[in-house]
Amino acid sequence: MMFRLTLCAALAALTAMEEAEKNHEVLTGVFYLNTEKPNFLEMLHLVAEPLVTLPKSRVSLPKAVLDEVMEELR
Repeated sequence: MMFRLTLCAALAALTAMEEAEKNHEVLTGVFYLNTEKPNFLEMLHLVAEPLVTLPKSRVSLPKAVLDEVMEELR
């Protein structure tokens, strides 16, 4: 539940910053960056390279794993 709240807050902050930029406004306030916690990309286990450039072996599940997932969903 905490991740969902953190994600919602992050999305709200990004939306506010984008709106301010679009309206040529400057947001004031305090931004807190906790460098002890993993960042958003690390939490989602994303890679730096664009997915389209990765080989299929890095973006596809092995058949055995996919079969196991499908079996759990039955």
